[in-house]
Amino acid sequence: MRRRKFISLIGSVAANVASAKDYTPLLSAFLKGLSEAGFVDGRNASIEYRWAEGRVDQLPAMVADLVHRRVAVIAATGTPAALAAMAATTTIPTVFETAADPVKLGLVASLSRPGGNVTGVTMPAIHYNPEFAAAGGLLSYGEGSADAYRLAGNYTGRVLKGDKPADLPVQQATKVELHINLKTAKALGVTFPESILQRADQVIE
Repeated sequence: MRRRKFISLIGSVAANVASAKDYTPLLSAFLKGLSEAGFVDGRNASIEYRWAEGRVDQLPAMVADLVHRRVAVIAATGTPAALAAMAATTTIPTVFETAADPVKLGLVASLSRPGGNVTGVTMPAIHYNPEFAAAGGLLSYGEGSADAYRLAGNYTGRVLKGDKPADLPVQQATKVELHINLKTAKALGVTFPESILQRADQVIE
């Protein structure tokens, strides 16, 4: 029997997501991308989940545990998780999903030639707009997020097949919808410029 590949999916979970349960649509997109590369959780791959649920201070310990377990790939959802994974290991392949600029963050040397053990997916329509980037923790990106997670799942599968992150250009999700959660923003004492609210596809009050 073929040995299962062990993957870890670690999520920082944005401020507008209460728990891993709220990630169900995005997780489904990730698993779809993984299956497109030939891997199915429970069949020829095993995924170990770690959810920080907004407590980003827990991420370093979570990643350290995964490194100790020597998982085959770390799939890091969100910028904090990606940075924690990069800080923890230079050998275990890491696939990230982020709305920030991965070059400015230092995750990769360039989009076309990532270098090192890290590659992934970004949404350029977000990080090229400074207003959106400043409010990133309270935004969700609808179809853009689902597309990004599918691409990240596909890249994770390709790494499991033997592709090296250094040779996989950072992909850019092209489907972007902007959703703003005003209830969470109010609870955190954050306000959005009217210019951002007018551009949103959905404002959750």
